[in-house]
Amino acid sequence: MFDKDDAYRSCSYLGCSSKSYREVTFCKIDGRSKRRLPGAVFELTSKDGAVKRAVSDYKGRVTFCIVPYERYALTEVEPPNGYSPNSFTYYITVSSSGKLYVNGVCTSQLFIPNVIDRENFRFTINKIDSVTGAPLAGGEFTLYQNGSIVSTVVSNVNGGALFTDLKPGVYTMIETQSPYGYQRNPTVYTVVVDAFGKVTINGQTAQGFTVTNAEELPPRPNINIVTRITSVVTGTGVPGCVVTVTFADGATVDGVVGSDENWSVIVPEGTTLVAGQTVAAYQTCDGISSEVNTVTVLPTPQ
Repeated sequence: MFDKDDAYRSCSYLGCSSKSYREVTFCKIDGRSKRRLPGAVFELTSKDGAVKRAVSDYKGRVTFCIVPYERYALTEVEPPNGYSPNSFTYYITVSSSGKLYVNGVCTSQLFIPNVIDRENFRFTINKIDSVTGAPLAGGEFTLYQNGSIVSTVVSNVNGGALFTDLKPGVYTMIETQSPYGYQRNPTVYTVVVDAFGKVTINGQTAQGFTVTNAEELPPRPNINIVTRITSVVTGTGVPGCVVTVTFADGATVDGVVGSDENWSVIVPEGTTLVAGQTVAAYQTCDGISSEVNTVTVLPTPQ
């Protein structure tokens, strides 16, 4: 078993015994009060997998000796008593002159915070129509951490979806069900809750964060075979929707889909169908138009 008393003694030196190493010291603090915290256990892993352990002392200090310019992964494996773990990994490097780099950024000091175990955090996202900006109810979001479901929430009538009782860490958020009549937003969001309760979503602050949806399009209407002697173009669609047919000469004709899902339009007077030309059609349902479907005019059947 790892002996914290031994670790305290191993951190009591103020310098490294070999000139081939550089000393790295950082501080463990309370994320709210900034008070120094003893008793946090850290692991420092080198690129070849070698692991060193140390514990924060009564002043919250943790010290390691590392090889200059090598990259190490620093993780907290046991939090101070009464605190939630800090789940972040800090990648550290030190130059030969003693400059410290954390996650690629040069810094003069490194403070690693924890929050009291009873502290939980929350954030709200807003679900809106991508065109009008109107709030959308019924959008379901699921929050995952390490592949497991943490929470599932649904947007209310004001479009708000509230996640609560979150610990500091990194999460993945996905829209698992869209509001009725809308396409699901396929974006995968990375949610980061830091030790101070600040929440970011894909690098942006969570405050006022919006997730949009576009209205779901009706299916394209089906068009039956058209030949150069066709006088009535027919097909199938969604009952009650309006099908708009466009001919090669630019003429357009509308027809309504019946309860039997069939529709038909008469080829306009003066429009001549020529083999190889294209006839196009789309249908509009409740003011929303589908994508266009096309068929090629065939020669006269023999």
